[in-house]
Amino acid sequence: MIPFVVLALLWFRRRRLASSVAGVWWPALAALGLALALHVVGFLVQQPRLSMVALFSGAWVLAALVWGWKCGKVSFLPFVIFAFCVPMGGTFAQGLTLPLRLLAAKGTMFITHQLLDMNVSRTGTQLLDPNGVWSFDVAAACSGIRSFIALLAITTILAGLTMRKVWKQAVIVSLTIPLALVCNVMRLTAIILAANAFKSEAAGRFVDSCFGYVTYGVAVGCVLLVGRWLKEKPTAVLP
Repeated sequence: MIPFVVLALLWFRRRRLASSVAGVWWPALAALGLALALHVVGFLVQQPRLSMVALFSGAWVLAALVWGWKCGKVSFLPFVIFAFCVPMGGTFAQGLTLPLRLLAAKGTMFITHQLLDMNVSRTGTQLLDPNGVWSFDVAAACSGIRSFIALLAITTILAGLTMRKVWKQAVIVSLTIPLALVCNVMRLTAIILAANAFKSEAAGRFVDSCFGYVTYGVAVGCVLLVGRWLKEKPTAVLP
């Protein structure tokens, strides 16, 4: 979906792009050389992610080279969104998801066991009933990393389109981490509550299959509320 989002952003900014065209900007050749060098490094070390970054950044630099630095400035946000095309698999994702899994498991354990006084135990990333009725493992797919990346894309687009001040953009984007973590803990807590209430692991898995949409909707709603609170004057908001 990301390429279509980028095309939509460029379409929304078409008037600004047309008015920013000012001819060739030769200093961009140096940046283009860096992008080509990054691609060569990615090829030599067999890291296609580096080549993907080189492709997106090189395309952006070409726009600035052919149509001027102002055009590069206007098109900066759409090309930044291209970064969400880069896959996050391998050891990088593992190093990021494990801490998220542990945080989610500990947070869920605190709510269910400490606050709600439920009979729940935890072993690493596994939450289980001491009587053996049910057990759930906070796997890599349940770490919240997918929701985090999707929410980060939404906050980045929202901040870039509606905010002109850097601190406001930073506030919107920084909401991604706490919201992704809190909403994931809410989802896991709902799973444990359902499994404990019905004395059935199937009940928890049913909640797991559908409740994520609810918590993700809560996260998006919170972002929109904060965006509305930080909303700038219409004259200052440019697409």
